[in-house]
Amino acid sequence: MSDVKFIKNCIDKYTYALLQNVVTHDIIKLKKQVIKTHKSNKKVIIAGNGGSAAIASHVAVDLTKQGGIRAVN
Repeated sequence: MSDVKFIKNCIDKYTYALLQNVVTHDIIKLKKQVIKTHKSNKKVIIAGNGGSAAIASHVAVDLTKQGGIRAVN
């Protein structure tokens, strides 16, 4: 399998998993909750353990800097 075909296959599987699964609805619920929290002038708290702690930190920074939403991890 060529590198390009391998990458396309991975992207296709990832796209299918996101769009054809319950996770899509969970992401939409999360988005609505974050917006509700922001409009209430409250803070989003994100937690993680191990490698997930680094992801939580990154998400908190992105919400704060890019979205103007108060967030901590």
